[in-house]
Amino acid sequence: DFECSAHAWCPGVMTDAGPPPPPPVDAGPPRDGGDPCSEPMDVVFVIDVSTSMTDEIDSIRRGIDSVWTASLGLTDNSQFSLVVFVDDVATVNGCAPFASVAAMQTELMRWQTFAASNDQPGGAPVSNSDCPENSLDALHAAATMCPWRTGSYRILIHVTDDTFEERPFRLSSDFTGGGGVPVQNTYAETVAALVGNQVRVGAFAAPGAGEECGAGTNLDVGRGFHDSFLGMESIPLATGGHVW
Repeated sequence: DFECSAHAWCPGVMTDAGPPPPPPVDAGPPRDGGDPCSEPMDVVFVIDVSTSMTDEIDSIRRGIDSVWTASLGLTDNSQFSLVVFVDDVATVNGCAPFASVAAMQTELMRWQTFAASNDQPGGAPVSNSDCPENSLDALHAAATMCPWRTGSYRILIHVTDDTFEERPFRLSSDFTGGGGVPVQNTYAETVAALVGNQVRVGAFAAPGAGEECGAGTNLDVGRGFHDSFLGMESIPLATGGHVW
């Protein structure tokens, strides 16, 4: 300030202070120190245990340790449960969480052996004799019967290699003569149950035409998972999840 230089209390040396400092920038929340949070996370595996799924169940059993460890890296309050299906559905131990990853691996080994039997996990008195499996009732059971904790982040991992049918279709009815297994839910009802219970679905499913299943081949096993179903959004998309 040149006018100030006439006064004794004014600095005697003029210096260039340079450009003004930049305005403050909002850096967002503090950086996470790396420790897991304590918010609850519930993970339910819904697995097709039909005869064609033996290798896939083995892969899940061998890989579940890394999934378990990854979840504990996100939160120290995670739990894992299991639902299995072919034409009918079984919630393993009432969908109670496993106490350890070793206990879950043991249970998966049991279902890997079961898959070779071509039986029904829920005890239906008919063998699996057609290509579609009952994904809809399995997903609906997981959404409505598993003990999701209040306030938990809810993840459902669905694994299948074939398509599904909706009510009033009867699975394995054309070849057994025993009436088959009736599907209990429609696609829309299943999606509504998942969304209503805030369950995100991560689906591992085959796109396009399916493999030979002993009773023919389905032309589109990806419908409802990779693609829409009768004009409705796919299950992963509708629930804010993902498909692989």
